[in-house]
Amino acid sequence: MLQLALGSACLIVMAWAANAENPDGWRDCLSSEPGRSITACSEFIDAGPGSGVDLSIAFFNRGNAHLRQRAFDRAIADYNQTIKLNPKHAMAYFYRANANSAISQFDRAIADYDKAIELNPVFSAAFAMRGKAYRGKRDPRRALQDFNAAIGINPNYAAAYVNRGISYGEQGKFELAIGDFNRAIELKRDQADAYYNRGVTHQKMGEQKKASADFRKALKIDPAYESAKESLEELKPSDVDQD
Repeated sequence: MLQLALGSACLIVMAWAANAENPDGWRDCLSSEPGRSITACSEFIDAGPGSGVDLSIAFFNRGNAHLRQRAFDRAIADYNQTIKLNPKHAMAYFYRANANSAISQFDRAIADYDKAIELNPVFSAAFAMRGKAYRGKRDPRRALQDFNAAIGINPNYAAAYVNRGISYGEQGKFELAIGDFNRAIELKRDQADAYYNRGVTHQKMGEQKKASADFRKALKIDPAYESAKESLEELKPSDVDQD
């Protein structure tokens, strides 16, 4: 099975403090280390409005930390509070959508991607991730439309090419898929997903040597890439030799 390329944007911590009395605690709240962020943000949230910080940002950053830990329900709860306090927070809709998509709540995810795009019509990552949600719903037409839109906004969006390539491959359009994986690799040569999915496509086309080379390249970039390991092990030596 093709691995879903997570071309989504990295978790971005956006924040500012208004007259915070505890700058060290606020820095910890904004930390990229989940445990530290959760502890510090929780202290501001528990203190309420008297903490002197924008609580929507505290909830948002704690939600990001929960998302990094794959605690999706907790992340969603924090994004709910962020949106309640700041209904125009496009990133909160986007990350809540990512959390819902991760637990296969695709309709909820799509509704939030819709809102993020409404608030930011050039939000390429929202288009790409909504495309993945549509693919999860077995709606290849809308998925392809969204990947095209993401690439139209950002022609250098490597992960969007990977995702569009996966969609092409699922539709049997192997040459188009290979073209997208090649473009993704040109843009970002250390993207294991692009090599892996190109390998899967080569395998479907009967090009076993090329598939083997791509699986090996994916593993060189990411030695823990289980799908690439399994795919490489499944290749028969005789098939590779005959290709």
